[in-house]
Amino acid sequence: MERIRRKELKSFYSVKYNSFNELKESVVPILNKNNNIYNNYYLTDNKKMWDKFESELLENNEKLKLIFEKNLNLFQDHKVKEYSNLAVIQNFITHIDEFKNTRLDIEKNRSVLFPQEIYSIFGIKPIKGSILPNTESLEELLKIMRKENSLEDVLLGVDDPYILKKDGEKILLNDMPQIRQIYHDNNCFRKVGVRLDSLNFALKYLRSRGINFEYKNPNKLRKIIVNNINFEFVYEYCLSKVFLSNMSINQNDVIVNLHNWNGENCISKEARELASIFDVTLLTMEEFYVYVKKFR
Repeated sequence: MERIRRKELKSFYSVKYNSFNELKESVVPILNKNNNIYNNYYLTDNKKMWDKFESELLENNEKLKLIFEKNLNLFQDHKVKEYSNLAVIQNFITHIDEFKNTRLDIEKNRSVLFPQEIYSIFGIKPIKGSILPNTESLEELLKIMRKENSLEDVLLGVDDPYILKKDGEKILLNDMPQIRQIYHDNNCFRKVGVRLDSLNFALKYLRSRGINFEYKNPNKLRKIIVNNINFEFVYEYCLSKVFLSNMSINQNDVIVNLHNWNGENCISKEARELASIFDVTLLTMEEFYVYVKKFR
């Protein structure tokens, strides 16, 4: 009987999906159901109800395992397991097996706990952490969302920066598993140029001082306008003459180097001399803090 049931489950849930969004539509209701069973009965020590619904949770786990094993290719991966959504899913599959095999043990000795990141991956519950540093990846995603007419707003310069979709969904930029998956689904990963956490910090400084800014181009978060002055943020260990000469800049522009680990040395003497000829202003972060005070 168990073998027949397993065969029926496998034939129904071993489905190959074409996209993560299709997969998500099938998986989210099952995850939510299991979460409700676990929170309402297991965590509250309601043994009577837990005994009644445990079999449903186990069957749901089997469904999820079958679905995931058939669609591992849809998950974002990284050579460092800490940054891999695929690793989260593989851990979850291991957890499913351990949960089933140890459920009757008096002491539940499980080496793999339920990975909470799975809720983040599927947009169920965010896990606040670090901001994924790829500003260029975010810019690429915003372009795609605008083409799809799904973007309402993007808010930087706050503790928890986010994307707001037109359907009301808010995607936190420091919810790393979900952001990784979204970038992966939309082929948005780009080499890091400007670190998003550093850019967010600079914009947060402006907001904290009551200084208004707008984006020169809504798809270029690195370029803003403050009091009719164009600012562009870069991230260079040392902003050099060569780097500056390759930039597309105009008279009176302000270039801010967010890379501040080496203090004044993050802008070379030769770059400052060239900036003087071009009539543009180069600022370290310390100089930026002083410079923008006049806009208050």
